Amino acid sequence: MLRIIKVLVKRLDEEAVSYCFWKSTWDLPRALDGDSDLDLLVAKGNAGRFEKIVSGIGFKRGTTECWRENKFSCHFYGIDEPTGKIIHLHVYYKLVTGGTLLKNYHLPLEELLLKNVVTKHGVKVCHEGAELLVFMLRKILEISSLFEYPFLIKENDLIKEEFKNLYSESAFDEAILLADRYLPTIGSNILKRARDVFTRKLFSLPAFWTGLMAARRLREFRIYGLFGAFSIKFFRSVRYTIEYFFSRNKGNILASGGAIIAIVGPEASGKSTFVAELASWLGEHFQVGKVHVGKPPPCISTWLPHAMLPVLRRMFPTSRTGYVEEKKWSGKKEKGDNCSLLFLLRCLMVAYERRKLLLRCYRKTGKGKIIICDRYPSSVVHGTDGPQTSPSTFSSPIKRFLSSIEVNFYRQIPAPDLVIFLNVPLDTTLKRNLGRDKKGPKETESYIRLRYKVLSKWFREDTIVKHINNSGPFEDVFPLVKRLVWDVL
Repeated sequence: MLRIIKVLVKRLDEEAVSYCFWKSTWDLPRALDGDSDLDLLVAKGNAGRFEKIVSGIGFKRGTTECWRENKFSCHFYGIDEPTGKIIHLHVYYKLVTGGTLLKNYHLPLEELLLKNVVTKHGVKVCHEGAELLVFMLRKILEISSLFEYPFLIKENDLIKEEFKNLYSESAFDEAILLADRYLPTIGSNILKRARDVFTRKLFSLPAFWTGLMAARRLREFRIYGLFGAFSIKFFRSVRYTIEYFFSRNKGNILASGGAIIAIVGPEASGKSTFVAELASWLGEHFQVGKVHVGKPPPCISTWLPHAMLPVLRRMFPTSRTGYVEEKKWSGKKEKGDNCSLLFLLRCLMVAYERRKLLLRCYRKTGKGKIIICDRYPSSVVHGTDGPQTSPSTFSSPIKRFLSSIEVNFYRQIPAPDLVIFLNVPLDTTLKRNLGRDKKGPKETESYIRLRYKVLSKWFREDTIVKHINNSGPFEDVFPLVKRLVWDVL
């Protein structure tokens, strides 16, 4: 059991919060190790105390997109310090169940589950007969809706495995007695037919008919009527289909909203590795995107100049960014007017693309998405990924005008929520560059030294910047980065 879960369970017991783990308790060890969700049922009267406890030990409230939200459950996410795993609590205050598309049945079984608990693996779980009853009702109600079949087909083996682990003659007999007491309309014959469905074929006419019979006998517990439920399921099935084929927005979102996290550092400092690992870590639970700000994608208006870049670089080698940058940082600074017009146009195009890319990222954070950026514009002129010209250095009105537009584009870029600056000694950077597995030719030593010098001037006054020493092993540094990122979300 993870440490944060031990703390949670201890606090719940100390505060006398009535709760139990009520789903998939046969697979509880995996959940307690943070490898799957923890489904908790909490007494409605204890909701305030429960939320105060989870907030006090570092859990953050999450939510789903509004069109798929279950109004009677909520999500909490916490990070376990020793392992760095994100723990997902799926908390119910009312036993509202049904299918993936719509939880349409409020079964009055909260008291049954909360008062018939046993201790298993150090936590409170509902009694086996009660869990079997709820499991059978949940799944047989799903089978009654054709809209749910794509999800059921995907979960077919898992459903049968869970039933096999939950079922025993004594548990089934107890489930019949409990149903007779709490849900007298369901009848033992429906449960017996449901048992046959789970032991034979889930997708058959008898299974569908059994589901329809169960749905009819539980109709008094429906939240929406037939037409309302049909409309919601139809709309959501269309949305799921569109998202499955065309959307990358998979996962929940934090109630506090999205964030832009930037990883900055010299060449070969490990930026790409940290971006990829952070996106993978957070992407298990949340909507996450990653962008490379140093190489923004072309827009419609800049596509043609981008296509011409290889030819222009060969024709005008002294206008290349690397050449101009080397002259500026090698102590051979020249008057601003000596910068070619082509170089200014290139700087203006890159500034426009970065502004467009990061404004799009900012809009996505408003919808709850977390964006991980490889590099981020500095506010220092001639700094990394920032403005490369200053209007005051030009006497030419045209060049001064273009330079002012470039500077203005960078000013319009929103500040990130957190910048993690990876500090690495120059010698270590040079060694790592030799061992990099990178497409294309490797950067020369002189280029690495130049970029290291440029990065030393990186600065933004409008955001939080955390400096991390990344000269040690990745396994030692990454937990520190996780903690910093989690604190700002």
